[in-house]
Order: sequence, then C-alpha cells, then structure tokens
Amino acid sequence: TATSLNSDGISSMIVKQDGSNGVLRNELVGGVMTAEQAWSLCDGSVSFDSSSYEYFISILSQSLQCKRAEDCLQKMRSEFGIQIDNLGVTDPTLIESVVVSLVVIARGYLLLGKMSDTIRCAEEA
Repeated sequence: TATSLNSDGISSMIVKQDGSNGVLRNELVGGVMTAEQAWSLCDGSVSFDSSSYEYFISILSQSLQCKRAEDCLQKMRSEFGIQIDNLGVTDPTLIESVVVSLVVIARGYLLLGKMSDTIRCAEEA
C-alpha cells in the first residue's frame, strides 16, 4: 500500500490486491478520480440519493473544483425537483443536503479567494 497525490492534488491510496488472473494490479482508492469512476459506472443504472450527490460535491469542493461542484448541485436539484422558491414541499433531508453542499462550495471559493462566489453560496445556504 502506498499513498500519493493524484493530478487533482488529492491524497489517494494505491492498494495492491490479487486480480482474477492471479496477477497483482493497482487499484486507486479515494479522491475525485475514483469518485468519478464509481459515479460513471452507476450512472443510469442506479438511482443516487441526496447523500451521494452531497459526498461528490464535497470531494469536488475540497479539491477546489467549485464550478464542477455547483454543476453537480444543479443536477441534484433538477433530479429531486428542488426549487428555491418552493421549499415548503421539499423533503427536509434534501434541503439539508443542499445547504451542506452550498457551505462546502462556499468554503472552496473562499480558499480560492473568490469572495463574490463565496458570499453568493453562503447567502443561499
């Protein structure tokens, strides 16, 4: 097992494990790349819940990919029918996921020094 930084600057762990053909192979565990790979394998065949979106948004924000995180948040809002002007009929767990996501995105923008985006996301949260 070894730990390294991937191209996103996220610490990832390489784990050696036995492959089906008896040959050792490397498996990347953790980080944006792994999350994207897992997401793409399930996309279309599995319904994601709000915590799946929240987790992916958090990983993107922590790696300072805030625009991509906001795009993912918009996809979550669209999939679950979350409308800012009509939160009264929205499941409270969905509202919580949106708020948590906005906070982590705002934190990412703050670290990037993008104050207007930081304030916009924080105020919406």
